[in-house]
Amino acid sequence: MLKYICFFLSFFVLNLFNYNNSNAMQLDILCIAKIGSSNSDFKDLIVSIDTDSKTVALGGFKFSADEFIVSDSNIKWSAKSIENMYENASGHTSGILGRFSGNLSLVFQKHGMSPSNEMNFKCEKFKMKNRKF
Repeated sequence: MLKYICFFLSFFVLNLFNYNNSNAMQLDILCIAKIGSSNSDFKDLIVSIDTDSKTVALGGFKFSADEFIVSDSNIKWSAKSIENMYENASGHTSGILGRFSGNLSLVFQKHGMSPSNEMNFKCEKFKMKNRKF
């Protein structure tokens, strides 16, 4: 009987420590600009999202989000003040990723400027074998 109680307690303690990490998510996706998108600088983008540290990497642009919400259908983030986001100027960015549609919408705005830049992508899980060359 003591053996079963020890087994149960050890199982309970191990699951208790692993519970916090089970909600964390690391997501690496490949996003391709939608046809008709106004963005002509780049056509594809590797996006890496870490919900535990609230870190988002858009290609080589990496930042920590101030607000990070993960729901059943969307992942949404917002970063209010990112230093040197533009040439010698800060700005803010936000994004929303549809977990079922795979659509990613990014918004960038330079501080002090009223128009914002919005980019839309279609995303899928990133696999190295998808690379063309």
